[in-house]
Amino acid sequence: MRAKTKGKNRDVGKASPRHLEAAPAPASLVNATAGERAAEALAGLPRGGRVVTLSLGQWDKSDWAEAMASVIGRGKIEEVTISTWTAKPKHAPRIAALCGNVRWLLDPTMAAREPDVVASILEQFGEGRVALLANHAKFITMKGDGWHLCSSTSSNLSMNPRTEFYDLEDSEALYGFFDQFFRDCQRWGEGVDGAEYAAIKRARNESIEARAARMGMKTMAQIAAEAGAKPMGECLR
Repeated sequence: MRAKTKGKNRDVGKASPRHLEAAPAPASLVNATAGERAAEALAGLPRGGRVVTLSLGQWDKSDWAEAMASVIGRGKIEEVTISTWTAKPKHAPRIAALCGNVRWLLDPTMAAREPDVVASILEQFGEGRVALLANHAKFITMKGDGWHLCSSTSSNLSMNPRTEFYDLEDSEALYGFFDQFFRDCQRWGEGVDGAEYAAIKRARNESIEARAARMGMKTMAQIAAEAGAKPMGECLR
């Protein structure tokens, strides 16, 4: 098994295409359409095993991460890495509760979309644990007690009552692949610097309208008002 980079590295912050040449382990296929929970989908995962499942929105990425933690054992987790395009306020603390060593790969626009969440992540884990990249990849890696769990998913760190895809494998080679990618993101210079950190902390105190104006957007409330829509109270009378 080996990781190979195709093409040349481009400018700072530009990710070159990467792939891992490795045969995946035989997968247990779990069609979780009968209401199974995340922990049930991962129950009995053997060392070196793999699970592929589709949910109907009955669990979210935080539930999945907690189920992964149960495989390793709470208190035995050494490191967690989360890659997501967005994260909602109630979900980030659940990830933080799994381990004191969490790394975050986030899209830069999240600082404007969810400044409270990004500020809390920075305050708890520090600037060196957050990498910002034009990111839409969703994955979780988690290691401890000899496990190297890696999960690719369609799910962001938020609740979504829609079908989501999860592919989890216990693979040291795959873990190393994702780990190197995170380190590359930091090396490419897209970490959070002091000025960005200060801007994020300021943004968390802005109103929704102010955030929208800074991003060159209008809120739906503003759009509706300009279109002559009645206030909600009048609509209900």
